[in-house]
Order: sequence, then structure tokens, then C-alpha cells
Amino acid sequence: MLDKTNVMVEFIITGEQLDLNKLTSVIGVSPSESWLKGDPIPDKKIVRPDSCWILSTGYEESLDINDQLYKMMSRIRSKIDILNDLKQESSLEFVIAIVINVEEDIKPAMYFEKQFIEFAYNLKTEFYIELYNYS
Repeated sequence: MLDKTNVMVEFIITGEQLDLNKLTSVIGVSPSESWLKGDPIPDKKIVRPDSCWILSTGYEESLDINDQLYKMMSRIRSKIDILNDLKQESSLEFVIAIVINVEEDIKPAMYFEKQFIEFAYNLKTEFYIELYNYS
């Protein structure tokens, strides 16, 4: 963990019919992490209920979540049409996860700009926001 407030943004694609190799090939971006339906979950006695493809910024020191949101958007913005076609074809779900680790009670700016709202709307994505306070 970093000593300063840090933020990570993940673009997550899940689905029972998700073909990880096809997705990676078609959009031309390699995932930060992925797994297949039925893969064992480490340290648990259960398996993954669906396949998952994750593109992550990793944790970065930040005082504005938009820094990481725009970094993520820049990697996949030109792929919206392709992603939406795959979403329809394979019944996929899209999620944007924002994870914030607050250090020394220094919180980042948390708001969504119009450009990001339009991007998320075009992908019909859900959001998860996790906030952890370590001070």
C-alpha cells in the first residue's frame, strides 16, 4: 500500500460466455487480470461463477479520481462500438470499479465530468465505489 491517498480504477467485463482470447484480440488490449468460469478461487473451496476480464490502472497516488478515470477511458474509448457488439453477442456485463485508499484523512476529489458520464452511458456500465480510510 502507498503512504499517500491512492486510487485505482478497473474496467471489468464479466459473463458466462466471455471468450477471453477473442475479447483481447478484438479490442487489442491485454487485461491486467482475467479468469475463466470454473477456475478455482485462490484460498477458497469454490470456483469462479463466470469468466472475467479486468483492465486496471493499478493503485496510483491521486487527489482526483478523474485522473485514473481518464487514464482508463483513453485506453478503451475508441473500442466502445466493438465492446457493445461483444456485449450483445455474448450477454456480457460491464463494471467500472473505483477503489480509494484514504491516508492521513486526505480525500481525493470525487465527481464525474460530462465526458466520463457520456462514456459510461455509451457502454451501459455499472459502477462500484469502494472507500477505505486508513487514518
